Amino acid sequence: MNAPGGSRARIVAVFGALVAIWGTTWLAIRIGLEHYPPFFSLALRFCVAGPLILLILRLRGERIPWALRHQPFFLLLGLLSYVTSFGVVYWGEQYVTSGLAAVIFGLLPLLTGVVAHFLLPSERLGPGKVLGLALGLGGIVVLNSANLSLIHPRAPLAAIVLTVSPLVTAISSVLSKKRVHEFPALALAGIPMIYAGLLHIVLWRVFEHDRPIAWSWPGVASIAYLTVFGSVVTFTGYFWLLRRLEVSRVSLIAYMTPLVALTVGVVFGGETLPGRVIAGAALVLCGVGVASRVRRRL
Repeated sequence: MNAPGGSRARIVAVFGALVAIWGTTWLAIRIGLEHYPPFFSLALRFCVAGPLILLILRLRGERIPWALRHQPFFLLLGLLSYVTSFGVVYWGEQYVTSGLAAVIFGLLPLLTGVVAHFLLPSERLGPGKVLGLALGLGGIVVLNSANLSLIHPRAPLAAIVLTVSPLVTAISSVLSKKRVHEFPALALAGIPMIYAGLLHIVLWRVFEHDRPIAWSWPGVASIAYLTVFGSVVTFTGYFWLLRRLEVSRVSLIAYMTPLVALTVGVVFGGETLPGRVIAGAALVLCGVGVASRVRRRL
């Protein structure tokens, strides 16, 4: 792996931390949804996480790019990543297991590679990457081949809708990569989160104003974890990696987090792990291995 601006060990450590944390956020989302409606949960999460990230940015002595000419770009990132992508995930996890939602999001590396191929001249899809991504996609197909209606009557529809999330995230990741050196990394996360938090307040008031909010320690702990670790820590690390690696390499995180999410869902969430899920997970790992060995240096 090429590692401009960061040692191999540090990049591997950040990469591994993101996989571990994001792998556990899927169950945390499901726990939170047992107590709070989706848009309310997202509004609270991003209205706290966004300002926290910008506070860290200021404490580091970096300027926040509030210039009006930059705001359409930040608003677009917020709409893609934190409103559409997260909104779809939170809605979908009302009807599918946390592990299955994570697996569907595992389409991200394939979609990112395709989008990057057309928008980033330096990140063309070669035969090795195509093979690795295809193997991973095949694993995702196997993982999703179970009878989803046994989970919930709306699960088949939710699985289809959930595919929107990796698609818009892929577009957002590539757009961020194109301008990642123009802004502080934390600004690329914090400002869009603030816009998204405000938009989720509107969505909550319009669509969920009549839904009850059951305050509880598990619900509060879920949002706190998702805010601090699932947002502030992870997106800080994500944009740090995005400055140093190809966007298609960073997106490989989404191949590995489903394995963590499936394990956490089984051990702590009481979710099932049938044989075809194990087979699909093995294919995903093979895809990760093939794609990551296209270039031996990170």
